[in-house]
This record gives sequence, C-alpha cells and structure tokens, in this order.
Amino acid sequence: MNTQEIFGWLGGSAGAILLYPQVWRIWKGRQHSGLSVQANTISALYSFGWVVYGISIASPSVVVTNLNGLLGMLLILVGNVWFARPLTRRWLPVLLAGLVILLGTRFLFGAAVMGSIVAAGAIISIGTQVLHLVRRRRRGDYDVRGVSRLRWGLGVFCNSMWTVYAVIGWDMVMLVPAAVNTVLSTMVLILTIPPKEREQVTAAVLPAVAVADGDAGR
Repeated sequence: MNTQEIFGWLGGSAGAILLYPQVWRIWKGRQHSGLSVQANTISALYSFGWVVYGISIASPSVVVTNLNGLLGMLLILVGNVWFARPLTRRWLPVLLAGLVILLGTRFLFGAAVMGSIVAAGAIISIGTQVLHLVRRRRRGDYDVRGVSRLRWGLGVFCNSMWTVYAVIGWDMVMLVPAAVNTVLSTMVLILTIPPKEREQVTAAVLPAVAVADGDAGR
C-alpha cells in the first residue's frame, strides 16, 4: 500500500465513522433539530459521486470508505425526512436531478468533470449546513441538539487527511473540497458550541474587554 492510499484510508474511515453518531442521534434519540434536509440530500449525492470517482481512478480507499459513507448518509437522510416531515419539494427533486447530472456527466464528459461537480457538491453541502445554523442564530434559535458535534469533529480530521491524500497525488479534484471543507467543518463546530460553554466563554471574555476599555479611557 502506498503512502497516498494510507492517508486515503485514514480520511475515508473517519469520514464513514463520523456519520454514525448522527445516525444514532436521529434514529435512537429522534433528534433532528438543526439539521438541513437539503444539506443531507446533497451529502448523499456527493458520497455516491465519490464512489463513482474512486472506481474511475482505481482507488480502493476512495471506493470502500465512500460506500460506507453513502450508507450512513442515506440513513441520516431517511431519518431526517421521516421525523422532520419536510416538504417533498425541498429534497426529492434535488436528489433525482443530482443522480441524473452525476451519471450523465460521468458517461458524457469523464470522471474528472464529474469529480469536479462532486467536489462542488461537497462544499455546497457543508456550506448549506453552516448557513442553516447561522440563520437559526439570527432568529434567536440556538437549539442545535440534533447536530452531532462528534460528527463534525471527525469531519475536520477526515477532510484534513483527504487534503494530504490529494496533495501527495496532486489531485486537484479532491484537494479543493477537502481543504475548504476542513474550514467549513470547523465553522459548524464553532456554531454548535453548547450554551453552557458559550456562557462560560462570554463570562471569561467580557471582563477582559471591560478592563481593556477602562485602560483605553485613562
């Protein structure tokens, strides 16, 4: 096994594992608040797309780990739809159109073009989750109990490993989304800091700011 594949297995395994705390939370705890059905739909699509891309570049680590990831994403998506009951138009057209676009692009234009679309979808998926959380905060809604922070912590590690994988093989199709999603996954972690921890951070920061303001006034 070459060095590149080792990082692929590390990143891919973390990427597959990170989904299952969320699967447990939604199916066992029936907690879905904070989850974006659109983001989960796109995530399922890009997991499928990475499997197809992995087959095209003959990478066992990409194929096997993303098959496991696809199973996890489908469990999350089905759970999100089952318990939250979102309008069908919010996710089904995206799912069907995405499958047609991915498969059509693969057979008409090749794996690299399809991989680029998958890469864009990967960024959009996590970006959608970030925007979803930001909008909830702006409305004063801080209920993010449906979001597994363990999932996103593993997501930071996963995307970091895929970044190294892509750098070693100089695979720009994978490098850009892996690097960007490392940052976006970190943003999800920040936006889902539990209220008690957020209060502790605020309590620690405010006195320091007050002292600084007092010093500035003298």
